Amino acid sequence: MVFTACDLTLARLTIVNYKLETVYDTMVKPSADVIDYNTHMSGLRAQDFIGVTTTLQDVHEWFKTNINADTILIGHSLNFDLKSVKIVHSKVVDTADMFSDGGKKPGLKSLAEKELGKVIQVTGKGHDSAEDARCCMQLVQKKVNWRE
Repeated sequence: MVFTACDLTLARLTIVNYKLETVYDTMVKPSADVIDYNTHMSGLRAQDFIGVTTTLQDVHEWFKTNINADTILIGHSLNFDLKSVKIVHSKVVDTADMFSDGGKKPGLKSLAEKELGKVIQVTGKGHDSAEDARCCMQLVQKKVNWRE
């Protein structure tokens, strides 16, 4: 997400399936002027948006075509992501809640290291939405003892 003159807005969206295959990955052109690319968190820079034409409306159209009421969305602190995409969905699994001990919710970076032995979100590079999406799926699969 990036900061615009209006608000914090969606800048990249990545969706993976249970096999960790990317099924949708797009940069999203902000509808207002970007005032901060939030690079330390988003991993995005101005040059990443050169030639980007996908709008939030395009993302909504993709959702209407590919996501239905029975689709389970998985993510970390998913409420923020859903708010940025401006959609409401009833079937969600949030790894921040799933791994919470009732107190402060754990960050994805610490969960990845503790539960999966993975180092993600390396300092200076920011988040990679594809890496974060795969990590969330792996965390859920581990928690429910998923076997294909």
